[in-house]
Amino acid sequence: MLALSAILVLQKPQYTTPAAGTKLRAAILDTLRKPIEKDLGVKVKFRVDIMRLKEPWVFVGGLLLDQKNKEIDLLKTKLKKDAEYMDGPSYYALLKRGAKNTWKTTAFVIGPTDVAFDDWDTRYGCPRVILGFRR
Repeated sequence: MLALSAILVLQKPQYTTPAAGTKLRAAILDTLRKPIEKDLGVKVKFRVDIMRLKEPWVFVGGLLLDQKNKEIDLLKTKLKKDAEYMDGPSYYALLKRGAKNTWKTTAFVIGPTDVAFDDWDTRYGCPRVILGFRR
């Protein structure tokens, strides 16, 4: 059993996480900010709980914050009609690196009450591992 544990520890990670404060992480979040702010109608900051990069894909998730670093009140956004059916200001997004090293938002969801990204691997072609699934 010990030998199996040693083998598992030595396996190379299947994805990376861009560090906070890096240009890469900022570029990803800046790209995602545009469509989310358009849907909400308010400026946002991101609390990032998940960021899994496996080129050319990145999966991001966390909470949407206002300019005072408080959770966005969905009742004060364009989504106020649906806020009661949403699971707060959580978000998940899938982005893909394209030409000239730029990012494009492929899909995102705000306030899902279920695993809204469970088919993004088959729908968009991203690696399932970055979505947090083993297979």
